[in-house]
Amino acid sequence: MVYIESGNGWGSGWVIAEGLIATNQHVVGNENVVTIRHAFLPAFSGSVVAVDTVRDIAFVAFNTSIISLDPLPMRTISTKFIGEPLMALGYGGGVGIKSNGTVGGAAAKNGALSQIVDFGGQGGKRLQIDAPIDPGDSGGPVFDSQGNVIGMNQSVLVTTEGGQRVVGIFYAVHVEGIRMLLTSYQG
Repeated sequence: MVYIESGNGWGSGWVIAEGLIATNQHVVGNENVVTIRHAFLPAFSGSVVAVDTVRDIAFVAFNTSIISLDPLPMRTISTKFIGEPLMALGYGGGVGIKSNGTVGGAAAKNGALSQIVDFGGQGGKRLQIDAPIDPGDSGGPVFDSQGNVIGMNQSVLVTTEGGQRVVGIFYAVHVEGIRMLLTSYQG
C-alpha cells in the first residue's frame, strides 16, 4: 500500500507488478509525475505511464533499483460470491504525513460484496461494496478473505438519479478492468 500525492490532492495505490503501482486516474489527474509515500520508506517519485479514463485506472512506474515493493496477488470475482466478506484499504480520513516523510499504515474497512454492476461504456464493471470508503481511499485495494485483490476503491453513490439520498453504496473498479490495462501496458 502506498499514499499518492498529486496536484489533485492525495489518494491510495498498490503494487500490481514489479515497479508498477495501480491507482485511480482521478487520483493522478493530468500529472506526469507524482510523489509516493509509504509507511516505512522515504518519499519517492513515480511517473504516470498508463491511464484508462473510462474505467478510472492509472499506473505509476517507480525505480526498483531505489525502492523494492512486492506486488499483491489478484483474483477475479463473479456474482456467485455476493455476500462474501471483503476488506478495503486506503489512506482516507486525512492521514497526515509524519516529520520523516512517511505515512502510517492504511486504514482497513470491512464489509461484503453487495453486487457486481456493469456500467458498460460508462466505466465498465464495478464491485458494489458496503465497506465505507472515504476521500483518500481512492486507488486502494479491495481484498477477498484470502488476501487477494479483487478490486480497487473508486467512488461512493450519494444520491439517486432522482435526487434521493443514498447511504452505504460504494464502488470499486473490478479486477478484470485493471488486468486488461495491465495486459495492454505490458504488451
